[in-house]
Amino acid sequence: MTRVLLAAALAASLGACANAPAGSGYPSVAQQERACANAGIAPGSGRFARCVTNLQGSTSDDNRPG
Repeated sequence: MTRVLLAAALAASLGACANAPAGSGYPSVAQQERACANAGIAPGSGRFARCVTNLQGSTSDDNRPG
């Protein structure tokens, strides 16, 4: 359930912001942090840091098909 909430929050944040470099296709760190905060995770907590790290890992080149 947590992953679903994080994915929804990330999608909402990505749709509402344009902080990533044009054409990069990746969310910025600010967008990833916003997604975790929107999911109800307290900024500054260990859980928040893990959330951001997990989002960064899930949006890296290593996880892109092709």
